[in-house]
Amino acid sequence: MATFHHDAGVVRMFVKGAPDVLLARASQWLDSAGETTLDPTIYAAFAAENELLAAQAMRVLAVGQARHTGAGLQSRSRLDAVGRRSGVAGSGRDH
Repeated sequence: MATFHHDAGVVRMFVKGAPDVLLARASQWLDSAGETTLDPTIYAAFAAENELLAAQAMRVLAVGQARHTGAGLQSRSRLDAVGRRSGVAGSGRDH
């Protein structure tokens, strides 16, 4: 599911969905310190947390966002993962 919000020439897109799908499109993630590059170590931690929760029959959703201006709305597919230190938004688990 995606929602689009117009704000002074910028379109913000918010998406929720399967963590593996959103993470595959993400280049950054957001924690309490702000936006950070989604490096392989963090990516692996997110994936491991998702697998751990799924193994316990828990449904996991990720949230992503993208900011677009003008023509970039149709050509840009990068999403920024929005998460907590635990790696999966809304998981309620901390390391």
